[in-house]
Amino acid sequence: MMKPRIQRRLLTACVSLSLLLPVLCTSSVAMAAYDSDLTNDARMEGFKGTVALDVGTGVYFFLFLFLCVLGSAVMFKDAKRAPK
Repeated sequence: MMKPRIQRRLLTACVSLSLLLPVLCTSSVAMAAYDSDLTNDARMEGFKGTVALDVGTGVYFFLFLFLCVLGSAVMFKDAKRAPK
């Protein structure tokens, strides 16, 4: 019969290998399936317009940031200063 310490190390090694092996296999399969030729996109064939937003997204980003700060400020408002 194996000693408990050796048995525990063997079990730890098997569990580690069983958790690590799918991760390594998935990444290698994903890299093998990567298609580097993206110049001819079927979704864009026959499309006559430009593929860009009319308005920049920076304005929306700053609006969202302002609303986050405003919401946080209201949430952490001191209750003692509120009128009774």
